[in-house]
Amino acid sequence: MKQIFTAVDDAVYEGFMLLMGVLDPIPMYKWPRNISTHATQNKQIWVYSAREALKYFKAADYLDCRISAYSYVAGHEQIDTLHLDHDLEHFKSLLALNKAHNRTRDLLHERFGQPVRPMILWSGNGYADILPVQGYRLEDKSIYGRYFKDVNDNPSREFLRWSEQYLTDGKADICHSKSISFNNMMLRVPNSFNSSNGERVRIVQYWDGNRPDIKPLLVDFYVHCVDKQVKQRRLDKETKKRLAENKRSGHYNNGIILWIEALIENGPALANHRKYVIWRILAPYLINIKKLSYEQAFDVLTYWLARCAKAKKLDFNAEQRIRDSLRTVCTAKAAYLPISVDKLQQEKPDLWGLLQS
Repeated sequence: MKQIFTAVDDAVYEGFMLLMGVLDPIPMYKWPRNISTHATQNKQIWVYSAREALKYFKAADYLDCRISAYSYVAGHEQIDTLHLDHDLEHFKSLLALNKAHNRTRDLLHERFGQPVRPMILWSGNGYADILPVQGYRLEDKSIYGRYFKDVNDNPSREFLRWSEQYLTDGKADICHSKSISFNNMMLRVPNSFNSSNGERVRIVQYWDGNRPDIKPLLVDFYVHCVDKQVKQRRLDKETKKRLAENKRSGHYNNGIILWIEALIENGPALANHRKYVIWRILAPYLINIKKLSYEQAFDVLTYWLARCAKAKKLDFNAEQRIRDSLRTVCTAKAAYLPISVDKLQQEKPDLWGLLQS
């Protein structure tokens, strides 16, 4: 491979091959995979070989080179790699980040019941722990499907999301955990460059070749699934109540809240109240009523704010505001639903008036 790609930077090539050595122990399942680069504007595209991936990375001048932790082979969605992300932006200082990351190292040993040494990358903006584990597909009845089938529709994907918070003591980015799946677990390629800070992605710890078994985690995961199911039923009950209130007022039909849909699709481009609308109306509606994924909700909110910016330039960081609002919804202990029409009319009569215009 290296002889074919004589023009590929040695360090990037070595980093890429080290990373691929960590992923998917079964050779037939290594490809195809998604990759993304700065040149693709971080959009994911399929590649079918290491050679093709490296061509894309070189074409992007090695900026923001990422590859999926999982290949796509129908029916092969089994857990064999965990990704634990610690982003500097969520900590007060580098010292606080390092303290939390060191705690994660201790938790890995404690919760797996054995020494665990993942590959750890530093991007200049945080740490990424890449931990290969013994593969399971929790939907398989012959393994654990009989336990999880009644408490979760997609236990393998749910495990990916749960384990990141469980193994980092809740210090990983909750929005990342809420949205991660077999299709979008994207890993930076070691020795490529992070365009946001110009730093090279460094390996600060090498994988030791050991794949710990996830069995020691499954009892706590089962408890999590049962607890989540109970909370979801409570949320569904409250949602039905809120939708009934909207239905009585003529603002609800066919599982959607009409006035909020109108606000998103063709409502007025607001010059004011935009932070409030995202936090109190749109984010909880998209996540808890329409059941969109984090990424889908992010795209809808981005589009809506872009339209509002035409009425008046935004005086805040749109991306950060959206992330904060979605994080509020995702981390709320109680059901977090959009404000009702009656309460909106009481709290923000001027905003309600604008929405009717």
